[in-house]
Amino acid sequence: MSLLPIVIVVMVVLFVVIIGPILFVLIIGFGDGGPGTISTPLGIVVQDRGLDSVTLLISYAQYGAKVDGTQISLIHEGTPKEVNEVRVYSATATLVATNSNGIWTYHSGMSASILDFQAGYSIVVTSADGFSSGDRIIFTSSHDAFGPTTVTV
Repeated sequence: MSLLPIVIVVMVVLFVVIIGPILFVLIIGFGDGGPGTISTPLGIVVQDRGLDSVTLLISYAQYGAKVDGTQISLIHEGTPKEVNEVRVYSATATLVATNSNGIWTYHSGMSASILDFQAGYSIVVTSADGFSSGDRIIFTSSHDAFGPTTVTV
């Protein structure tokens, strides 16, 4: 009797029970803010803060975070402030999309209705209410892979 079928079964069981879950955690993560997390697929840093606008830089983007359906809100001490316009620029400073009153408009000859946020893109958020230290900009989306991302300015 050959041992080959038994060895194959043992290898498959070991992979499914032990190695598979370890690879899943390393690649996907638990959604706890670590590498591969689904909860915060955008790494956003504040590049510049003016009186009425803030420029954010996407330092990384996982899962091709989608602009489509994305809402951007501005909160100050729990109170919403008005977002007048959002402008998204590519890494080459080309205007990619704008969002006025929650409606996204795509530029630079884009034919797709869904735009990927990519590393190197900058996002300029303008508010007539102005910006204060401690204001929070919150990105939420209907897209499955885009969990809420909060940036404190």
